[in-house]
Amino acid sequence: MIKKIILLLFVFSNCFVLFSQEEGKVIGNIGKGESKRPIYFEDLSFNIYTESQLYYQQGRSPLTGSLLDVITWKVFEIEYQSRNFEFESIDIELDNYLFGDQERAKAFSYYSEVFGSKIVKDVTRSKLITRKMQEILRSELLEINDKNPTEQDLLDFYVQYQKDAFTVPTSYRLGMIELQDPSESKEVEEKLLNGESFEDIASAHSEHFDSARNGGNLGQDMTEASIMSQLSFAADQILEAEEGSWVGPISVSASLGQDFFYFFKILKVEQGYEQSFEDVRETILAELTYVEAEPLLMEWVIEKLLFHGVEFEYALYEEIYKEALPQATSELELAEMLNPEGE
Repeated sequence: MIKKIILLLFVFSNCFVLFSQEEGKVIGNIGKGESKRPIYFEDLSFNIYTESQLYYQQGRSPLTGSLLDVITWKVFEIEYQSRNFEFESIDIELDNYLFGDQERAKAFSYYSEVFGSKIVKDVTRSKLITRKMQEILRSELLEINDKNPTEQDLLDFYVQYQKDAFTVPTSYRLGMIELQDPSESKEVEEKLLNGESFEDIASAHSEHFDSARNGGNLGQDMTEASIMSQLSFAADQILEAEEGSWVGPISVSASLGQDFFYFFKILKVEQGYEQSFEDVRETILAELTYVEAEPLLMEWVIEKLLFHGVEFEYALYEEIYKEALPQATSELELAEMLNPEGE
């Protein structure tokens, strides 16, 4: 109950919602007859709660963005139903999606405590259906409009972006020893010069937690660019060293006046290379398919919105009406979509 109160305060304070709702309250509908889909207040509140940051980044108010997304999901649900696809299959996908990943399972548990498991499952199901229908419709719309990317389109894209997008840079796996005591730095240097194991020395001496725990291994591959930016004080020595060799000690003065001493070992170097067209063809195809199909998909959604109509049981904000169909050709057309009964 406390979490639900916090949620409502969040929704009201951040989105300036001027209306209150009971749980399960229908605030609108889209479609008619058997295809009719209700729009619940919880559909909006859950999406606002989880996606507000994204909406702000997109320059949309969370209330408006959430409402438009929920309406769009309902359109895809109607299309899914009209094609006689089995909802049982999407429920299997839903379970796999929610519980097949540990982090998603934790999120489901938390959100279910706030909203109840039904609303979390319903909204997630709507998103999965939308994703599935978008993939199907992109292929169909490109075929109908004769806009499928050609082999020449793919090749031209590869040539244009080959150097930037399809070149895998050289990567470096580094070991590191971090010290603060200059006398200990000299001791470590002597041990390394005597051929003692860098890994053993790191475990025994490094004051960097991950370095000491992993025998110096930093556990990530770094490109030349990342070394230049993150390890600028040692970049020249590291990039000039050969695989298997070490460099140091390299002293660095921290802002508080404390000197640090570093040793690095080049554990592994993976040389960069340009990916062939065959290697990236499917990636390019997916990208161009998305770019070509997205405007067609938007037109399809608008057409279906106008066809099915959206009704609200009371007036929401004027800006919602204005933003609901930004590509509508006239205010009359927009008004008819939002209130098809002429009320």
